[in-house]
Amino acid sequence: MTTLDRRNFIKVAAVGTGVVATGALAACSPTNNAKTNTKTASTGAIDWAEEYDVVVVGCGGAGACAALSALENDPTTTVAIFECASSIGGNSALNRGNYGAAGSDIQKKQGETDELFRDDSADLYFAEKCKLGDYRMDPKLTRIFADQCLEGLHWLQNLGIEFQKAGMYDESIPAPENLQGLKLHMQFNPDFTNGAWLGVQTKGRHHKSGTYKGETGGKAMITAILDRMNELGDVQIFTDSPVTSLIREEQLAGDVLGVYVQKEGKDPVAIRAKRGVILTAGGFSANVDMCRLHDPRIPEDCSNTGCASVDGAILTAAVDIGAETRQMDFIQHTFEVSAVDHTIAPTFLKRGAYINVDSEGKRFWKEMENKAAFRDARVTLLHELGHNLWWSVTDSAAIERLQLKEEAVTEALEKGITVKADTLEELAGLMEIDPNALQTTVDRWNGFCEAGVDEDFGQESMFLHSINKPPYYAEKRCYYIHSTPGGLTINENTQVIDRHNQPIGRLYAAGEITGGVHGTERNGGCSWTDCVVFGRIAGREASSETAA
Repeated sequence: MTTLDRRNFIKVAAVGTGVVATGALAACSPTNNAKTNTKTASTGAIDWAEEYDVVVVGCGGAGACAALSALENDPTTTVAIFECASSIGGNSALNRGNYGAAGSDIQKKQGETDELFRDDSADLYFAEKCKLGDYRMDPKLTRIFADQCLEGLHWLQNLGIEFQKAGMYDESIPAPENLQGLKLHMQFNPDFTNGAWLGVQTKGRHHKSGTYKGETGGKAMITAILDRMNELGDVQIFTDSPVTSLIREEQLAGDVLGVYVQKEGKDPVAIRAKRGVILTAGGFSANVDMCRLHDPRIPEDCSNTGCASVDGAILTAAVDIGAETRQMDFIQHTFEVSAVDHTIAPTFLKRGAYINVDSEGKRFWKEMENKAAFRDARVTLLHELGHNLWWSVTDSAAIERLQLKEEAVTEALEKGITVKADTLEELAGLMEIDPNALQTTVDRWNGFCEAGVDEDFGQESMFLHSINKPPYYAEKRCYYIHSTPGGLTINENTQVIDRHNQPIGRLYAAGEITGGVHGTERNGGCSWTDCVVFGRIAGREASSETAA
């Protein structure tokens, strides 16, 4: 099997689930010359080009899980997956493949020596997800997530995926030591216990990077699911085939009958779904205009850290036939990513490695990790400051302290992610900022390090490492749209709900295209759990429909 790197995904032949090559993912909106057909059954007979029992739109984690679940429920089911990109996997193949679950044998084994993995339960997982999500989720969906996450983990393990250990998502955060440092915390308004915010996730339940046939993370999960599909039944995967619209009996009434698909840039053709259509095309994090519509704080030049296919096109197609949405302004961000190559920079991302300075060479916030609880507050702060770009500055001592690999630093320098200089004055020139301002900021920081107290932002002591050993390094950073916890409204059976709070017949959805599972914050390790739990429900429910 071809090894896949971060920018490549599993690519399949035009038909079938055999893995044959790798390829880059393209944007998935229909091409400009596409003739999007919105004809409904009431406007006349539809000329069906093909028909299947179940049609799945999108072949990421949720889509793959839904297709396999349909086969497991009824091996006679014919399934077609239409993927707009030239390859499959989407963001699910890009990520680390962490899987959140409570009460696993892996947890219990680690709990023998570490209380952070002891006595976890679905009830505790549910309560902590509700708290982190500001209690603004649909509790029925979150309850399903918590109750079925362990079953989903076992399902993955039965596919042959091996998880080695579980890990913590959040760690405790000491309270800031001054009022200015407290501002960011107060925007989230957490409770502090004995001088520290303990974090919402109190148990280590994020099962780390599964492996399968030499692959790791999300790629391993996708590969294992595809292999089981091949064993069970008839699934056809069509790449370079964006769905342009959904076909319903009436524009805003009746069952969903199928989809229009634009294959290889040709005019859309009608594909009949005799039992149901499952929407699993991801969220809309790659569509900056749509994100800005719901969160005007986001700058026009903001980007996303994932793939271009999550552009909201299918979500919009569902709205066109009456689907309701929820929590579309719950847009989640990530920080400390490279402003040069639009990826997470490979070198100085660990705690205590750098200070952040703005275009004037001044520190402007607390250089904490990308804690879930403070993401939205940081977006607000950047909006107030009027910028979304900054520099992370460090020295060679940080490289030694963090034991960073020389090849990683060399790669960052060659790609232009990182700049390097023997003096701070020379470094400031490469950063195009005032050298005196940078020197003043670094001197002030080093004074804090000597005193052991950050008088500007109340940085805890573990961050206090002087920057005084040449050569010096800097990386230009920005914040990115990471995911969109809001989306289509679904019920407990993953049926898409319309504007009158009624299910749309034969239309299902799962994964990031939906809203309501996570509330304001989708914490780490939840993406794949969401895909597995609700993808399996959608596949089972759609394949159980009586064929029309």
